[in-house]
Amino acid sequence: MRLRALIVLAAAGTVSARAAAQDSALVRREARCGRALEAREQQVPAGNTDACFVLANLFVSIHTDGLYLALATEHVSPRDVQPRTGGGGAMGGSAAQGDAVPSVRPLPLAGGTVSAVGSDAGANAITALTLNPSVFLTSARDPREAAAWSRFGDLTVFFPVDGLDQDNDGKVDYFGARARLNIAGPAAGSRVLRAAGRAFAALVQEETDLADRITRALLEGPDPDGCIAALDAETLDGAAVLDACGDALELTLDPREMRRLQQALEAARAEADAGYLGLDLRLDVGDPTLGAVAGASGTRLFGGLALGRRLQRSQPEAPSFGFRARMGVRYVELDDPSLPPGQRTSFALDGGAGFEMVRPYEFQPITLTLGVEFRAGNPPDPLLEEEFEANFLMFRFGIDVPLTAANTVSLSVGAPLVGDRSPTIAVSANWSLLLSSIRGTER
Repeated sequence: MRLRALIVLAAAGTVSARAAAQDSALVRREARCGRALEAREQQVPAGNTDACFVLANLFVSIHTDGLYLALATEHVSPRDVQPRTGGGGAMGGSAAQGDAVPSVRPLPLAGGTVSAVGSDAGANAITALTLNPSVFLTSARDPREAAAWSRFGDLTVFFPVDGLDQDNDGKVDYFGARARLNIAGPAAGSRVLRAAGRAFAALVQEETDLADRITRALLEGPDPDGCIAALDAETLDGAAVLDACGDALELTLDPREMRRLQQALEAARAEADAGYLGLDLRLDVGDPTLGAVAGASGTRLFGGLALGRRLQRSQPEAPSFGFRARMGVRYVELDDPSLPPGQRTSFALDGGAGFEMVRPYEFQPITLTLGVEFRAGNPPDPLLEEEFEANFLMFRFGIDVPLTAANTVSLSVGAPLVGDRSPTIAVSANWSLLLSSIRGTER
């Protein structure tokens, strides 16, 4: 299949060689090439037409196939194109929030987090489980679907694990759910494979040019039989090739081209993960302060937009910097039966902005975030600001460090700058499932 593709791509470059084949000497040389093809159990063109061209492509294929087989587009696995987002469960909005400003970059398949949280309520443990619904809707082994839909969205549930009902009232004290939808994700992911295809096509063109040179050597070189023998050797002898073919042919590809092909795929993947634009939806039921504020139990809904962009460097392995921002509306309905119905609900503007620094690493990126989050509202009673968690400005810091390809550890700190808000510190162990590493030729 690949040999046929090379023949089609190179056909335009051999017009002069085909025209010259009418010359009797060239006809004899085409016949030699036909016999060489037959000896190698290859199909011989009718009348030996273009036999030297076919033989030239055979030599190129023999000597270069192993150099980049795994880099061709049809040999890309879903894991090669999945997002490198790092982290685990999406804890954004909870006391165990890992990033300074939560993003809507989803996990490619599934993941989880277990966090130890310290606050005014004391020490608590919170766990989160995240699932990307695309696992049920797409093929886990199709790199095209994986590149696009693994970047679209995920769902998370989180809850404390050190006591679901500490007040013994028969109800879970606190749990939450979050949905992240990255609207820009599918289009960005599709560009990864297109970039890989363009880079591979450029490499195939280099093979085509090499095959054209070999064709001319077989048709015009000083010793066609010797040229065939020299090119068919397991290890090429440069002097023998030059003497017999009349051209210093090197049946290899420039290592720099190979590296550029690898870098093209890495750069396309990094660019696809550099930006996001989407929806952040959250539901909290119970007391999100984990007991730090009496009377804070209730139901909370949040819906907002999230935007982020990382400025990529020309070298994919170099550190990059970016910004994150989010803005939305938060609705709160407290459970306290002692409050009049009109004082149990409130709306607030909820948002944040910050910076991120990302250092690519062998497994996953090392990510550091700094930012501030705020909430501005008008509680029905100013004395209920703490219960509604309204009107504050908070500094946040987070760092996520990879341990393996599927595990990271993170540290996050929150410190109030304005308003009555509990400071927090959380240490989290994160895990995520990786997409299939099986390539197309292995299925």
